[in-house]
Amino acid sequence: MFPSYRVKVTGLNPRVRYILLMDLVSVDENRYKYTDNKCGKADPAIPGRLYVHPDSPALGAHWTKQLVSFQKLKLTNNHLDTFGHIILNSMHKYQPRLHIVKADERNDFGSTSTTFCTHSFPETTFIAVTSYQNHKRVRELERLHKHVAALQVRNEKLQVRVEHFRRYCEFLHSVLKMATKFEDVGQLVARFETLMSTREQLLRRQHEMERQRKSDSLALRRYMSEHNSTLLQYNKTLSQLQSELDNHLSHTLAQESSWNHMQAAAVRETHLLSQIKVVTRNLYHMTGGVTGGDEGVDMDDTVEQLEQVRLFLEDRVEIFTYLKSDRSSSSSRQSDQE
Repeated sequence: MFPSYRVKVTGLNPRVRYILLMDLVSVDENRYKYTDNKCGKADPAIPGRLYVHPDSPALGAHWTKQLVSFQKLKLTNNHLDTFGHIILNSMHKYQPRLHIVKADERNDFGSTSTTFCTHSFPETTFIAVTSYQNHKRVRELERLHKHVAALQVRNEKLQVRVEHFRRYCEFLHSVLKMATKFEDVGQLVARFETLMSTREQLLRRQHEMERQRKSDSLALRRYMSEHNSTLLQYNKTLSQLQSELDNHLSHTLAQESSWNHMQAAAVRETHLLSQIKVVTRNLYHMTGGVTGGDEGVDMDDTVEQLEQVRLFLEDRVEIFTYLKSDRSSSSSRQSDQE
């Protein structure tokens, strides 16, 4: 069907399913083909057919969100058509009718309790023709029709945007009434743009500072990692040195203990040596030895004193041996004499 039939649907329940149908009814009983400046009589009526929109059934929200187009509706003047096209008589005037039917439980229509409404628009009446003879004009009409359709779509989008931004306009006017230092909305918007520019600058500065902070934080973590590694190495070295120090201290304590033992032994030996010297000197004196002077033995020469004592004892032993042997000889002679 050209031009295609498009309509905007409103007032439907967005949660209820509806079926959209269309039929074409004859407007009058004329055949718009002039003979002797008169319209001919209408051809016999053709049984009407219904065209069901391919999106049916659909929720009311689907039908109301955009224009509903019947561009897939096909017309024919073939009375024997078996493809479901709507059959029209050429050169007759027809009125499209839109039927909005509330779908039943089976998503169908046709029961006696079906709720529906019918809409027709006088400006949509047309005369059915088989084809235009002026193909250039047909192409121009098709181009203009597409252009008008595009403009309508654009106009609808703009209307939606206007409705969307209307609240902001009302908000600006309400703010202007409360603000006394602005004379019109332009000054208010200019002030807002200035604040937004300042905000963007502050955000950029904040982002830069955040990047710098992250960079500094990364550098700090890297430094702390290196510092911790160095500190760990130093702690390891310190532990080794402490272990060596403990070993040296242990060795030193052992050496000190040995030294103290040696000193104690030396004191004992020195004391013993002193006693030996005193005893030796006394023995030397008892043997009649003289200390000091040219003929005497040095007082500290214990070895010489011992040597003199030894010689003295050897002399006394020889004398004692001699006397003992002499006494034995005398006793023998006396025994012999008796």
